Amino acid sequence: MNYYKASLHDTAQSLNLPHKKLDKPEGLGEKDFFKEDKKTLNQFLEYSKQDVLCQWDLGNSIVEW
Repeated sequence: MNYYKASLHDTAQSLNLPHKKLDKPEGLGEKDFFKEDKKTLNQFLEYSKQDVLCQWDLGNSIVEW
């Protein structure tokens, strides 16, 4: 089995995937994101959506190889 270990950020860069990983929102992993705090919630949602798109691109690249 062939594989390598790398971050999603590095993989997206090296494979020149259409979507790139966004910078981590402030407080990620340290606090909860609630509806009441619209700004940080929106940052978290955009970050999460972008991760999914990067993973989708990576999966498609693997299938196309």
